[in-house]
Amino acid sequence: MAIEIALIVLVFVVSAIPLHLAVRMLHGNTTFLKTVFVSLLVGVAAVGVRQFFQIWAGFIAFVLMLWIYHALFDLSWPRAFFAWILQAVIVVALVFAIVALFGITLFTIAVL
Repeated sequence: MAIEIALIVLVFVVSAIPLHLAVRMLHGNTTFLKTVFVSLLVGVAAVGVRQFFQIWAGFIAFVLMLWIYHALFDLSWPRAFFAWILQAVIVVALVFAIVALFGITLFTIAVL
């Protein structure tokens, strides 16, 4: 039980790194702990939205995520949107860097 909780915490901490970098690049007001909290909040909000809105859940969760970024990171709406895009770009760059560093082929990752 403790190992599962530790792994969940580790996943949230690691998944917050690209968001933290993106928000810092866009001059948002954040600390790493705040970024981890926002990642957790966005995840919980997305699950909550899915429970109440079946058809429009994806769109509503996206707008809610942008609002959370806007409010908690003190970003403008366009910068909140760019933080989301930049976060994805950073994730892709990190995956490619890890693949290049460890020599794992993309076919191996796709099979896993």
